[in-house]
Amino acid sequence: MPELLKIATGKEARPPELDTFAAAFAVAGEDQEKAADHATLFLLKQLSFDPDVEKAKAEFERAQGVEERFHHDFDGVDFTANYLPCCGPS
Repeated sequence: MPELLKIATGKEARPPELDTFAAAFAVAGEDQEKAADHATLFLLKQLSFDPDVEKAKAEFERAQGVEERFHHDFDGVDFTANYLPCCGPS
């Protein structure tokens, strides 16, 4: 963790391996997340006769919408470029 903090704060150079690792992790995680989301929605539809399950389904779908809006707004944004959260723009 200390090494990642040094990279994030600009005290050390960002190694190219970090981008490769992040990209591989993101793809694997995205595939697993999509599969889990699909299975969750399938199960919620199977139990749609239960009012509590209907509430859970509505909340799940709302959360999916929030996640989609987040990705639309923030994917590809480099938050480390010229800005450090602790210190403002550099």
